[in-house]
Amino acid sequence: MLLSRYIQNNNFTGEIPHALLTKKFLFKYDGNPGLNLPRRRKNELAIVLATTIGAFATFVVLLVLGCFWLLRARQRKPEKSDNREKNNSLRIMSRTSTPYPLVGSTSLAIDEGLDVAYCITFSAIKEATGGFSKKIGEGSYGPVYYGKMEGKEIAVKVSADLSSHGAQQFINEVTLLSRIHHKSLVSFIGYCQEESNKILVYEYVHNGSLRDHIHDSVKKTNLDWLSRLLIAEDAAKGLTYLHNGCNPAIIHRDVKTSNILLDINMRAKVSDFGLSKQATDNSFTHISSVARGTVGYVDPEYYASQQLTDKSDVYSFGVVLLELISGKKPISVQDYGVDWNIVHWARSLISEGDITSLVDPCLVGTFKIESLWRIAEIAILSVQIHGTSRPKMQEVELAIHDAINIEMGSKDKTNHASSTASSDHVRFSSMPFDFMSSNFQNNINFPSLR
Repeated sequence: MLLSRYIQNNNFTGEIPHALLTKKFLFKYDGNPGLNLPRRRKNELAIVLATTIGAFATFVVLLVLGCFWLLRARQRKPEKSDNREKNNSLRIMSRTSTPYPLVGSTSLAIDEGLDVAYCITFSAIKEATGGFSKKIGEGSYGPVYYGKMEGKEIAVKVSADLSSHGAQQFINEVTLLSRIHHKSLVSFIGYCQEESNKILVYEYVHNGSLRDHIHDSVKKTNLDWLSRLLIAEDAAKGLTYLHNGCNPAIIHRDVKTSNILLDINMRAKVSDFGLSKQATDNSFTHISSVARGTVGYVDPEYYASQQLTDKSDVYSFGVVLLELISGKKPISVQDYGVDWNIVHWARSLISEGDITSLVDPCLVGTFKIESLWRIAEIAILSVQIHGTSRPKMQEVELAIHDAINIEMGSKDKTNHASSTASSDHVRFSSMPFDFMSSNFQNNINFPSLR
């Protein structure tokens, strides 16, 4: 078999055959200027050229389409962002259930983290409540009824205002409620707006309000000091979320023991956002023509100036803390005499260092004095006359957490003095207090408050 051929330095002429140029055959032909390499066939050149042009054309088309798609996407994005806030109410109000949304077979749906409220038909609510037969309370919004819908217990709040006015306010209310999601706040499930009916549906909280327990001679015995601290911490977390976790921030405006509900495990959830207001981004304040709130809890500075701030909620929560310590109601001539309210009475005792006279008698012997003083201190700071002298809600929450740690013994393992210590008087901290003159509150009447 011929494997090679050498024809160097001869005078051969013509075109070299393809067979001699294969890699399997060694062919040496240098020194023959008349020999030429074979020419490419025209059809082969046409195929190569067509393939190259086609690939380039495809690339150009894909590039143009990609640029066009990106341009359209960028044009649509700002438009959606600008219109989101405007369409928020409409989007919420148009999202309806059939007649109400379900997750699984036995629980109503709640879109955690989504600004969505479900519309529930009036007939479905009427059926769930047994024709509104079981009234369980009365709030600022109106009567509250117990119901059961697909195995889930619900609380149905029916607006006392049956007029057609306030439709936009109701939409704003639903918009506000639909974006609040926190374990220490009562969960909002849905709404109904048919004809003159304006109804809000919430989860049902089994153990009633803190007021029901703290001011009931039998129930209060089940609330030891640590239980009261845990309830206070839960409520403080809920309010901290409203102030710091919502954008814009939300001011509750009606913090009180009857708006702190207790679940089956005696953990607290803040309720009744019917009076809540969104704070402005810049000043964290809200100016209103009429002060809202409840006598004994309302911030005197807010009442006098009509300027609502997050510190107004702090004042009201300070009153709640004093109730948890003393077991007494915020307003009572019988309990406080000339002081007439819990703030004046508590401030007078604490300024004298007399903590045990402040304590609910059923708590005696069940707490550590340091944890009690920690709560008393933050409570008095919270009810200062000027809002700028009060702590923020997050600071109140941290103080309560410190008291819990002290009570549970996770901090300061030294021997804590008990509430039965021989000395009933403890010197209060040296922190300056903005004590409210009695004339300031005594000169204020509260005709428009509940």
